[in-house]
Order: sequence, then C-alpha cells, then structure tokens
Amino acid sequence: MAWHARILFVLLSVFLVFSFLVACAENDSSDDDDQQASDDDNDAAADDDNQSDDDSGSGDRLQAGAASGYLQVPIGISLGGFAARVGFQSPYNQLMGGSIGYYDRPSVKAVSLQSGDRRLVIAKVAMMGVTESLRTQVVNQVKATTGVDLDRTLILTATHTHSGPARFFFVPDIFGLVGVDAYNQEMVDRIAGSIAAIIEQAIAAQKPARIGFGYREPFDPQSLVTRDRRCANGPGDFREDRLWVGRIEDEEGEPMAMLIGMAMHGVVYGYGSFYLTGDAPEGVERAVEKLYDHPVTAIYLQGSSGDVVSQMGSPLGHRRAQIVEWIGAEVAEVVDQVQREIVTDDQPELKVITQRYRYDRQELGYLPGEFGFYNRDGEFVEYQRGAMECATLPMDQHGSINDCDTPETKMVDGYLGCLLNLDWSIADDAVNYLQQSPITVAQIGDQLFFTAPGEITSHLAVDIRTSLAAQLGIPYENINTLGYSQNYIFYILQDWDWWQGGGEMQGTLFGWRFGPWLQKTVGNLAGRLAADDLVVQGDPQPSLYHEALAPVAPEASERLGEINVQPEADQYRFNTVRFSWYGGHPGVDFLTVTLQQQIDGQWRDVRRANGTVYDDKGWEMAVRLFPAPSYKEEKHRDSREFQYLVEWETMWDDPTGPLRFKVDGRAKGAGGIKAYQLFSSAFMMHPTYTVELTDLSATVVDSDLVISLEAAYPHDPIGTRRIRSVLAGGSHPAIVSGGEATALVSVNGAAEVPVVLTYNRQQHRLVGMLAGVAARATVTVRVTAGAFDDGYGNLNAEELGPVAASR
Repeated sequence: MAWHARILFVLLSVFLVFSFLVACAENDSSDDDDQQASDDDNDAAADDDNQSDDDSGSGDRLQAGAASGYLQVPIGISLGGFAARVGFQSPYNQLMGGSIGYYDRPSVKAVSLQSGDRRLVIAKVAMMGVTESLRTQVVNQVKATTGVDLDRTLILTATHTHSGPARFFFVPDIFGLVGVDAYNQEMVDRIAGSIAAIIEQAIAAQKPARIGFGYREPFDPQSLVTRDRRCANGPGDFREDRLWVGRIEDEEGEPMAMLIGMAMHGVVYGYGSFYLTGDAPEGVERAVEKLYDHPVTAIYLQGSSGDVVSQMGSPLGHRRAQIVEWIGAEVAEVVDQVQREIVTDDQPELKVITQRYRYDRQELGYLPGEFGFYNRDGEFVEYQRGAMECATLPMDQHGSINDCDTPETKMVDGYLGCLLNLDWSIADDAVNYLQQSPITVAQIGDQLFFTAPGEITSHLAVDIRTSLAAQLGIPYENINTLGYSQNYIFYILQDWDWWQGGGEMQGTLFGWRFGPWLQKTVGNLAGRLAADDLVVQGDPQPSLYHEALAPVAPEASERLGEINVQPEADQYRFNTVRFSWYGGHPGVDFLTVTLQQQIDGQWRDVRRANGTVYDDKGWEMAVRLFPAPSYKEEKHRDSREFQYLVEWETMWDDPTGPLRFKVDGRAKGAGGIKAYQLFSSAFMMHPTYTVELTDLSATVVDSDLVISLEAAYPHDPIGTRRIRSVLAGGSHPAIVSGGEATALVSVNGAAEVPVVLTYNRQQHRLVGMLAGVAARATVTVRVTAGAFDDGYGNLNAEELGPVAASR
C-alpha cells in the first residue's frame, strides 16, 4: 500500500546507519529460464554431476583442478557492504557512490575435485555475499558451455569484503541505499560470467592429485588478527577461533592449491574508502601464495565471521591501511606450519548433498502467538514472513531490553521494536526469494563441511559442529563452517543469542528460530550424507531472477593513447612510481598494467618470486580513473577523456635496473571497440642506500666477542599500504629481517679484522662472534658505510660506531 511505502522510505532514511544489507529476488517461472526440474537428479547422462546416479567416490583416484581470475566489473561500480556509502558519480552506480579505482582487482577462484563420477566444485568471489539467483545463473552457464551440471555439487561462497561490487541483489530501489545499491542485470551478467569462466577453467585443468587437511584451533588466542565484536551476548571474547588448511598437490607432491578457512569480516577498508579491494581475506591469499616458488592458487573460505572482525592495527605499530598485508603475513606463517604437517591422500572419500529449502513460520517451528507485535488495539499480530531491524524502535517501557555485556537482560516478544515488517506489500517480491536457500553438506576425506546462507555467528557455528560430532561420531576438529555460501539472508544467530539483541540480531530476518532450524537441517543432511542417501527429490526449483535491461553504452575515448605523466627517470626502492595515460571507457577497458624489465636489450615481463606476472592485479599497484569531464559535471556524452593513474609502491625486494610499464587495454574509437597497447618511458630503479644501522653492541663473554646491531628500513610514510617489515610498522623503524654486515674489530689498537654479522631470527638482530679475545683487551667495533647488505643490494649510507666492548 502507498502509505506503507512512504513510511518505509522515511524510516529507512533515518536508520541507514544500521548498515544492514537487503538481499532479495523472485522466482522466474517463465518457460525459457533454463531451470532444472525438481527431479533433475534422476538425469543419468554421463556428464551429469548430480549425485543420485553417481558411483561411490571412495577408492577412485582423485582428479583436481584449480583456476583463478578476476571479476569483470568496471571501475565506477558502487561498493557493497556499508549503508549509504558515498562516492563518485559513474555510469555504474545509482543510489550509492561509485568506486574510483582498485587496490587489487576483486578475484574469483575455483577448485574442482572429482573422484569417479562424483564431483565437488568450490568457487569463491571477493564480494560481500552471493545470492541463489546468481548461483543458478552460474550453474546454467557452466552447463551450457561444458555439459557439466553443478546444481547439486557447487558451493559458491563469498569472502564478505565490504569493498567488492554491489548491484547484484534484486531489491526495490528504496532498499538499495542500505548497502547493495539498485539491482543491475549487466553487473550480474558480468559477475556470473566471470565465475562460470573460472569454474570451467578449473574443470578443464583437472589432473591426478592428492588432498589432505590440517588445522589450528585456537590459532589466534591473543586476538592479534581478529576480535569478537559482539558484546550483546555477554562479556569476554568468544570466537570460533579456528584456522583450517586444505593442501591439494599434484602427483609429484608439488602444491597446486591451498584452501584456507577462518572467520574474519572484510572491513579493514571502511565507509570512506572508494577503491575496489578484496580486503584482508585476499591479503591472506596473496601471503600464502608468496610461500611458494611456483604459482599456487590460494583460496580463502569465510567461516563464522558474523560477529568476528579483523583488527584495525597491529601491536607492532602497523597502521590500518597496512593491516591487510600484515594480517596476511601473520596468517600465512601459521598456514605454512600447518600445511607442512598435512598427510595427503589420492583416494579420499568425496560426497556432497545439496537441498533447497523454503522456510515459513511452520517450517521454522514457530507456535501461534510467537514472534509478533501488539498493534494499537492491543492485539498480538504475528510476523508471518519475518521482520528486520528489531530492537531499533523504542521498547524498554515494556521490559524488553538488551544491554551490552549484560546477558541477563533480553528482549520480550511482542515488544521487539522491529523497524521493518516483511509482511508489508512492498516486500512481496523480496520475501519470495529470501525464504529459500540451498544448504550443502560435503565430505572430503575425513573432513566434513556445511554451508550457511549468510553471516553465521560464532556460538551457532560451534553448536552445529558440536552436535554433528556427537551425531556422527567424528572428531569436532574435522568439521568446518562455510559461511556466506549458496545465498545471503543476512545474520544467523543461535536462539538464546538472538534474544540478547545487538547489531547482529538487528540484521536477522526470521527471528530466533532460524538458527536452531539451520542446526537441525544441517544435521539431517549430514545424516543422509553418512548413509549415502544422496538422492534429492521434490525440493523447490532454483531461484533465478532476470531483468531485460540494455547495458551501458560505452563512450568513445578522447586522447586515447596519450601519456599524461611519465615516471621520473631515476627511482629508488621505497619510492612510489607514478604513470598516467588516456585509455578507454571503464565498461570496456579492463586494463592490465605489467611491469617490464630490460634484460640483454630485450623488454620482458617481470615475474614475482612465485612465478606469477608482476601486474596491477595484486597489492603492489593501485589504479585510479579520472574521467573528464566528470560524470557529476556531465552525465551523458558521446565521448570523454578517461585518464588512468597507476601508483606502484616499491619495496626492498622489487627489481632494479631499467624498468617500464606496459598497458594493455580496450577502448572505443571511430572503428568500434579495439585493443590498445602503450608503454611508459624507461626508468632506472636503484637499490636504496637508506638502511639505518643502530644499537651496535660488543660484549666479551669468556674469550668470545659477541657483536650485534639492528638494521631497519625507513619507517612507513602515512598512507602507504605495503608494509616494509612485519616486525614493526607505522612510525617505527622497519626492522630488516635478513642480510649481513661486516664489522671491523680492533683489539688493543691492532689492525682491524672483519667479522661477519648475520641475521638472527630469534633476536631480530644481526649477530656475529670473534673468538680468542683476551679478557682485559681493549676492543673497538665499527661498521662502515655500505658494509651492510640486506640480500637485495640495499645498503647503509652511514658508518656506525666505533663502540668499545663491554664485559
């Protein structure tokens, strides 16, 4: 009704700060939607991966393939995660501000596992969530291209970055301001196509493989990496403090892919950031991939992070902008320890069951007279379809209250103070979608995995794992939570936890009984999986929403190929190198900036130590777009200038010598959309000579002279994203963790003798020793300029010492 719509719009405008995300879509019942019939599991085609006809996955040799790529979403798309996020005007935002560039291109990665006729595909995207409709579109595209039907065997999951692309939820426009912007079919098609392409590559890459798992629980007992943000359910820090690792290797034992599961909200880059980024979860992936000397696909799988967030600073002084890389390094160190302990198997048990559920009041177990409100006439009115933003409207006068760190206070049914009633007619289409989700339980070897269609919180995840362990007689440590998977219906709490209120409870849709329902449903599916009862029949058809919408027409490029800013000719490590040029419309210019090095007179693409091409898709370079005139000044034009800027933050180990940038992109010109390529001018990268040596000490112990000192790079300037040392950040000297120095020692005024100091990992200092020094000898020690080398050619510019030895 119209008055409901007006009231809802006003209330939403007032309460946008609550930052909940509304995800909704509708079932498309048209004849051409390519949906599967409910009995599709009886399809006996050889390439059908639904489980009912498949042979056992036990005893068959494992085949595995992995692939990675990037979401083909344009700069300018609005960022999903925070309500009423401001930003810039572009062709790809509507109600919320658009992005201005990227720190790292949001990625999509997939691994395909097959044993006999059984297959399991896990695909993750750097987004705040996924919808069942998006999953259905991906399944349909993969089937159309390859003939492989993944309806029952695909786990699609999101990392929950709050700086990934929005506009993939079908919502009424007035809901878009609360964190997802208005639905846009072009963006959904781009996202689905990107995911499907990577899944197809993973399937095509399958080869004989082995897999194994390990874990640390707890892995962050001091809360250095993450913290419990939810105070409403009592004092103390309660997290599902678990890190699990899956190692997939080839026949020779070389790692192909690493699966990393943990709980951590992707919110390092917050409301005021306008760059696309995978945030801390992708920082973990990059750090793990750095562990190897060849390309390995690291895949972060989000856990029960509904009430767990990343720390925003380190105890070592790293600033918030640097935390993505610091967290990655901290987690990767533990991953490395765990993966070295893993024993892999080439014949793991492989089983998966996926069933779609519709959950109304009856399915969830609500009794008459529960979950509702009192109207003006004093009558109790049940929420038939759900409610959101409870504990928002005034309610304390009725004894319904929740206080932080005071679990004895709780809300009272009938006086829940819910802001949004899903029974309102404006929510009709949304509810049709929100009340259905696929739930999956899978087994790989001795490990069990279950999915949750949203932001599952810690207590509920632990309860589900505990009940599954008791039900199935398997170790609790072998059960893994996959949150933000298969669909997104916001927060999911255990029943008692729901009554405590707080921001997580406000973001739920279906009241306190959804958490116990999910626990029971996962248990039922796990029981069927254990009994090899994998046939699913009679559940609802997959949701699929599609709009007929013409994509944005790209504008022609003015000044295409012209260079705006060239890099300075001489550069030193730790400089930020800048290059700017005129390229294409963001809807077609999914450009790549590659670093090149001149070797023997030939320009060659630089590769990182792990064998991947050194380009703008990682963390080293940031790319920003400056359209002129801006879209705020002039929204529609036939042509426009598209000025791009790349900023490369260099580090101690980046290549030296003659370098340049290569840009490959696409743009619209007189002859249509065509590829372009351009190069920056060459520049010379030099090692840095700014390593500072401090705290030189010399001590005679018995007849040995022990010498030590600390080496550090210059501290990080404000605003930098890359960390110069995991041992100290921010304004602290960036401690060097390697290299060696030569100290000159004079005993009793005699000629100086050299003593080599090498890095000591326990002390984080350079340490050396000279034997045979008399107890009463007069000893002096100094280190000359240029006598320290960090192993990458970076030197100290100033002499340190001399100092006299002590005893």
